Amino acid sequence: MQMTDELYKNIGLSVLLFPLVNIALSVFGSRGNGLEYAWHFLIEQLAICIAVAFAEELFFRGLLLRELVFSFKVRTIVASLLVSFVFGILHLVNVNSYATWCYAIVQSLCAFAVSFNLSAIFVSTQKLWICVLIHALINITSIGVEVVGNGTQLVLSNMDIMTFLLVSFIYLVSGVKIMNQKMVEGR
Repeated sequence: MQMTDELYKNIGLSVLLFPLVNIALSVFGSRGNGLEYAWHFLIEQLAICIAVAFAEELFFRGLLLRELVFSFKVRTIVASLLVSFVFGILHLVNVNSYATWCYAIVQSLCAFAVSFNLSAIFVSTQKLWICVLIHALINITSIGVEVVGNGTQLVLSNMDIMTFLLVSFIYLVSGVKIMNQKMVEGR
């Protein structure tokens, strides 16, 4: 399957955008955590981030999306939206552990947008490893954003909320472009 320049650009955007925003917010953001973590904590978090990315991609794209499209013959765009909706809703469970409702809702909206983008990439490339890589990068770079000390809940500033929602919008637009390109090319 030949990938076009436009697809490469959208995949590149997916690889870089959220990770760069996460890094900037963790180093310069309102929480100002910087890189002040113990090595054992970082290694543990890296392992968790990679394992979660692999497991979620295997389930949501590798199994659920594939089954909806190929076994149940659901249109690709509808299947991608369904998978992304479920993926986003499941991120609301974080309100029970470390997040305020505001944070959990913003995270769910971001998860929906990223999931739709990853679904479009998976449908276009048929390569799950690209989705795992992007997902792992987003998870790894969010360590600084989501580090919580002493059982406190995460609170987002208005600027954080606007930044995450803007980036989510860009991910959605990128996913729509990828999906449209796939439909135009008739793959």
